[in-house]
Amino acid sequence: MYRLTLFLVAVSFILGCSSGNETKEVFKKTEKPEMIQLAPRKPTRILLKRTSKGAYSWELRGDNLDEIIEIDKRLRGYARENNK
Repeated sequence: MYRLTLFLVAVSFILGCSSGNETKEVFKKTEKPEMIQLAPRKPTRILLKRTSKGAYSWELRGDNLDEIIEIDKRLRGYARENNK
């Protein structure tokens, strides 16, 4: 009797834990255009030089032309303020 009970419990665990006829959801890869297009920007490099007369000059390097122009305007403004 003990063996029969043990056997029935074991069979019920095995059948209860089986996956059966469950349908599995297929993973669908979705692409979001806003996530694909975003990429980290390279920083604009500024090489600042000072002459023996005390004047400043600089070189700007980068990929974004609008950002380079904006930084150049700011640097020219700082140079004008310091030369007064």
